[in-house]
Amino acid sequence: MTTPTGTISMSDVNVELGKSSTATISLNDADVRALAGIPSGTISMNDLRGKTWKAKYLATTASAGSSTGASVYNWSSSGFGSRYTTPWTTTFGYGISANSTSTVLALGSNSTSVGRIAVYPWSSSGFGTRYSLPATQTETSPYAVEISPNDASIAASFPATPFTRAYPWSNSTGFGTTYSNPATLPAGNSYGLSFKADSAALAVGNLTTAPNITVYAWTSASGYGSKFSDAASNPTSSTYGVRFFTSGGSTVLARCLSAAPRILVWPWSGGFGTAFSNPSTAIATGISRWVDFSPSGNAIVIANGSTPYIHAYVWSMSTGFGTKYSNPATLATGNADAVDFSQAGNAVGIVSDTSPGVLIYNWTTASGFGSKFSDPATLPGIPGNRISFF
Repeated sequence: MTTPTGTISMSDVNVELGKSSTATISLNDADVRALAGIPSGTISMNDLRGKTWKAKYLATTASAGSSTGASVYNWSSSGFGSRYTTPWTTTFGYGISANSTSTVLALGSNSTSVGRIAVYPWSSSGFGTRYSLPATQTETSPYAVEISPNDASIAASFPATPFTRAYPWSNSTGFGTTYSNPATLPAGNSYGLSFKADSAALAVGNLTTAPNITVYAWTSASGYGSKFSDAASNPTSSTYGVRFFTSGGSTVLARCLSAAPRILVWPWSGGFGTAFSNPSTAIATGISRWVDFSPSGNAIVIANGSTPYIHAYVWSMSTGFGTKYSNPATLATGNADAVDFSQAGNAVGIVSDTSPGVLIYNWTTASGFGSKFSDPATLPGIPGNRISFF
């Protein structure tokens, strides 16, 4: 659904947010601001016309061998709702991405018949009929799949040459002919992948070979452009998740590492800036797997392979890491492979190698982790690999 483009009421906004039409609501509510795309400052009803809410669903994936490779749930401020029926029998692997209007859902699969990148129309009724597969599939199962913010491309990263592949995308007709491979390939087996918010750059992280992160100029017309110069300060260590993030006119690029400092963030303005100082309270152990920023840009959260499995810090787009938030009261019991904030910034979740497979926490900027939401009635597959509110 989408809010009206003409006459609009707060009842319309409530319905779009998945609430009762008569629920108490104000323009300053975090989810209302998230719907409008205005995290602070002046906001009016005009800002809410023609908006689509992207926090009605929660999806997770699990790697091959799991009995439930992908799980999609209804999601609301009360937590998990019912789990949707899936249209496949073959298990899924890692990547997951929704388009900007939550009407398309792309999944990374371990099956060429299902599609290494399998894309489905999505609605409140669940999965539609899968789009036709691209003529050239990825060479192996993707570790990451992402639809570009402008909905005009789909890219994937995977552990075989050419390590990344991408396609033009149309929400009406599906895949176009694969873009040409980048002139300079990533240096090794690729894992993380992230488009810049304006769809003008694509970052690819790799596990095996320095510089372990490669960033390309990007256009939806031609795909991979020239490679940006490598960062001046960039430890040699496996890269897992990478994340472009833009807020208040500033952009940063984060990299998750397998060794100290385990998280590294650069300012980005047409290329790598000088890396922000490491957090004063370091992530001491484990492989950092995935990273996300709160929608308002004032917190950074990292999924990690060692207890407490999730780390969160106050974040500033100008100065970087601040104080570390206290750990959540209820911890996962196994490796966390991915993390994601809800679009309203009032919930943050990880997927885990051990039951229950997914843990979602209430979140506030003031205090960080709150109570854990109740587990879904039907648990997702394990080991969990990716998570996405959409």
